Amino acid sequence: MILLRLPENNVIYRLLANPESNECYGAQLIDSNEQFYTITASHTVLATGGCGSIYEYTSNSSHALGDGVVLAHQVGAVVSDLEFIQFHPTLLYLNDETYGLISEAVRGEGAILVNQNGKPIMDSIHPLKDLAPRHIVAQTIYNNKLIGNDVYLSVANINQFQTRFPSISKLCTEYGIDIESGLIPISPGAHFMIGGVVTNIKGETNINRLYCIGEVANTGLHGANRLASNSLLEGLVMGQELANHLNNQPLIDEEITLSTIEKNQVPELPPLYKLKNSMMENVGIIREFEQLKKQHDWLNLLLNSSNLVEVNIETFNRFVAYKMANLITTAALIRTESLGCHHMVGSNIALKHTHLERGEYVEQI
Repeated sequence: MILLRLPENNVIYRLLANPESNECYGAQLIDSNEQFYTITASHTVLATGGCGSIYEYTSNSSHALGDGVVLAHQVGAVVSDLEFIQFHPTLLYLNDETYGLISEAVRGEGAILVNQNGKPIMDSIHPLKDLAPRHIVAQTIYNNKLIGNDVYLSVANINQFQTRFPSISKLCTEYGIDIESGLIPISPGAHFMIGGVVTNIKGETNINRLYCIGEVANTGLHGANRLASNSLLEGLVMGQELANHLNNQPLIDEEITLSTIEKNQVPELPPLYKLKNSMMENVGIIREFEQLKKQHDWLNLLLNSSNLVEVNIETFNRFVAYKMANLITTAALIRTESLGCHHMVGSNIALKHTHLERGEYVEQI
C-alpha cells in the first residue's frame, strides 16, 4: 500500500466518490498556499473530530466545525443522531467568553455549584446533586443563567486545591481568577458530538473504501449521552480494528496521484460568530420547536443562496460550519422527545417521519 504524506494545514474540501461503484477514491484539498489539488487513494479515513466550535461556548478546538460529517454526507454516507450534542457543565467563564475546561474531577473531590449568593443550585434537582449526570448539571446551570444568576464552582472545601489540580489552577491564574477566593466562574459549553457518520466496528461506512473513526463516527457503541470512558475504549478498539482491516486489503496497481484542479464555489455566508451565537441560543442546551424552526429556515435560506464566492480555506470552513449547523438543526426538529443530552421543551408537534436503524431520519423538514 502506497502512502502519500502531505504538509500540515491542508484542508480537504471534497471527497471523490463514484456513485456507480459506490466507492470513495480520494479527495480534493486546499493547501496553506491556497493551491488546489486532487489526491486519489485506495482508502480514505476521516478522523476529523467533532463540531463544538459551531457554538459560542465550547471546550473544542476552533477547528472542530464538523467537516468530516459534512464531507461524508455530501457523497452519500449515512449520518445519524446529529441532534445529540453534549454540553460540558463547567467551562471557565469570563466576560461572556469561555477559556478552558474545569474537569468534573473537581466536583468529584467535593466542589459544589453555587449562585452569586452562595446558594447551592443542585440540591433540589437530583439525588446526586453536583454529581448528577452531565446533561442535567448543564441544563440546571443554563436555567440559572436564563434568570440572571451567575454560577460558580465553589472549591473552598477542597484542601490544597492548587496542589491537587495544578493545571486548572494555572488556567485560573492565567485569566486573573483568585483561587484563594474559592470561587471559579463557569458556564456550560458544547463538548462532545454524539452522532456522526454511521460505521461498523471497523470504521466502514456505507460508501466503499471510506472509513470514519473517532468522534466523527457514530458506531452505536454509546447511547444518547457519550461518556469519556466508553469514548476512549471505542477509540482504542476501533483504531486496532481499522488498522487490521486496512493492512489486510490488497495493494492497488496504480500509484496514488496528486494533481492540480480548478477552484470551486460555495455560498457567501455571514461571519462565524453570527452562527455560533444563534446555535447557542436556538439549538443549544434547551430547545424549543419555534426556535429550531426559525434557525432551520435561516440556515436553509443562506445555504441555498445564489450569491457565491470562490472556495478558499476561510470560505470553506464557513460553509462547513453552516452546513453542519443545518444538519444538527434538522435532526433536532425531527426528534421531538427529550432523550439523553437532547432536551426539548414546549413541543406538542408530532412530525411525521421515517425512523431507521440507529436514528437515521429520511424525511427533511
